[in-house]
Order: sequence, then structure tokens, then C-alpha cells
Amino acid sequence: MASNYQCRSCGGTSNYNPKSGHLKCTYCGNEEEILNEKRDVSHPLEEYQALVDKLTPQENAAAHEGHTVMECKNCGACIEWDDVSTAQICPYCASSIVLMERQEEQLMPDGVIPFAVDKEEVQSIFRKWLEGKWLAPGSLKRLAERGSIQSVYIPYWCFDANVSANYEAEGGKNYTRYVTNAKGEKEAVVETVWYDVDGYIERDYDDVVVIGSQSLDRVLAQDIKRFATSSSYPYDERYLAGFNAERYSVDMPVAHVEAQDVMRDWLEESIANAVRSNYDEVRNIRFDPVYNNEQYKQLLLPVYATAYQFKNNVYQVLINGETGQISGEYPKSYIKIALIVMAILFIIYVLYPWIEPILKK
Repeated sequence: MASNYQCRSCGGTSNYNPKSGHLKCTYCGNEEEILNEKRDVSHPLEEYQALVDKLTPQENAAAHEGHTVMECKNCGACIEWDDVSTAQICPYCASSIVLMERQEEQLMPDGVIPFAVDKEEVQSIFRKWLEGKWLAPGSLKRLAERGSIQSVYIPYWCFDANVSANYEAEGGKNYTRYVTNAKGEKEAVVETVWYDVDGYIERDYDDVVVIGSQSLDRVLAQDIKRFATSSSYPYDERYLAGFNAERYSVDMPVAHVEAQDVMRDWLEESIANAVRSNYDEVRNIRFDPVYNNEQYKQLLLPVYATAYQFKNNVYQVLINGETGQISGEYPKSYIKIALIVMAILFIIYVLYPWIEPILKK
């Protein structure tokens, strides 16, 4: 998606600089400000198909002219590589990637959140994260120093909606009474009396985020998903200069179903809280949500990703390129675990003669 930008001072290549928010020449250091104001660009849900129908192979080719689209044959990720990148390893599964033979027509993003964490910072974040994983094998830390953390703009779909529902439920009130047990002692018994409850609820949900990639580990992606999506910039290729960008592999209608499920869960929790405001317990919530004023947008969000193979297993690490939040997988050292268990057993064996008399009291 991103084009090469020439420095106005020396003619060299300029890339986006996360620290200054400007285009910065890789040769002379000259910076050029990107004049762009944050704003929300959304579309009514019913307009999606019309926009898709307007796509043509010619328009798609023009939009992506001069860009190298690489495809991972293992996980299916399609990434538009920046021209200066020399890596040809998938950041999600550590497999080799190849030139994509056929490009599908896709909608252009509506907005972008630029990288705010630069590559030096992300290396430091990764090293500190590894240092805290004391159960990880020592060879993994040496391997990580040779690894490559790649910057990728990840496609996300964001949804807005007004959701309402008439609901029915059961609210329970707890009552305490005292009974005499078999020993002749009084003890408290809590009983719940259930009542039928009904009502109406309405909520507005803004920017319910669903990842548009099938290649990222969804649990890890969920851990780092706190992006400021309500204050994104309108899409501008200059933010992508010097970075890679993945093309969405989850279409909007599929993401929309997931977003509605999330909103439904949130609405159910709101209903439960409404019932609990008058009752002690709640159960058997029944409702059929109605979704109105639904809108969507496609955003590119900044993520640093790396994947490494360790003893025939693949582990993925993701870092939020806006906040620096990190989430990842790592192998556990069975030797270290065994040593810890042995140490615990040894301590128990040594201390048992002193603990045994206390336990017998």
C-alpha cells in the first residue's frame, strides 16, 4: 500500500518516523511534516456491498502499483512488503514467503493509527519481556537476539451500533433463617426466592474491534488490542512508508457477525447488572437484541510481530506499536521445572521434622 517518498533535500528515501510523526530521510535526516487531522471515517453497514461491487481489477492494480505482495503458504498471510525490506520470513509463523501470484480486489482502509514505538524501543521491550520469562530455555534468549521483529500494519474492522432489547429474567432475593442441626446447634441457612423480571434496555457501542487477519494468534492479539481507534487518522500512505502492511483476510460481513456476538454478550451483562440492582441473584436471562444505526470502518493498526521455531514448535510474539504492550508465547524448560520441583521436595524433606509436631496438634 505504501509508496516510496523522496527527500526534498537530497532525493533519498524518506520513511515514516514514529517518534516525530514526520517523514524522515534515511540519508540526510531531513524531516517533512505530514499535515493530517484525526477524524472518524465510518460507513453505514448497508453500503458495504455497493462499495465492493464497484471494485475492479484495474482500480485494484492501480492502488497497489509498485508494491510487492508476498504470501505465506503456511498461514496464508498476504503482506505488502516495503521496497527496502530484505526479510522474506513470515512474521506470524516463521515460514518462507513467496511472491503472490494473484491479487484479490480489496477495499482500501478508512484510517490508520501510525506507529508510535520505534524499532529500538521494541527491541528493548522484547528483551525485557524475555528476561522476565525465567522458565524459558536459555537457548531461546540467544535465539531471540538473532531473531527479527517486523513492523506490520494489521487490518482491523471497527463497528458501531445502537443495540436494544426487551428482556425477561429471574431475580432472586436471599433470605436467611436459622435451623437447629443434629448437634442441637443453631446454624444459618440462606434460601433464595425467585421472581419473574422483565424490562427494556438500550446501549450504544462504539468501535467494537474485530481483527481482520487470520494469521495472528487471536488470544495474543486480544491481549494487545487497546488501540485509540476513536482518534485515528484518515488513511494516508505516508504513514506506511518504510513499514509492511497486511491485507485483510477476514471480510467485513464475517467480522460483523463476531462484533454482534460481542455486543450481545455485553448487553447480557448489562441486563444482569440491571436485575442485580434490585435483586441479589439473576438467572435465565432471555432477550433478542435489535441492532440499529450500524456502521463500520477498516483501520490499519500498528503491530510488531515475530515468530520463532523452537524444537519443531512455532511461538509468536506481538507488540502493540502504539503503546508498547507485549504478549507472547514461549516454551517452558522442562529441566528448570524439574529443578524447581526437586528444590520444593528437598525443602519439605528438610523442614518436615519441625513441621510434623505442629501438624499433629
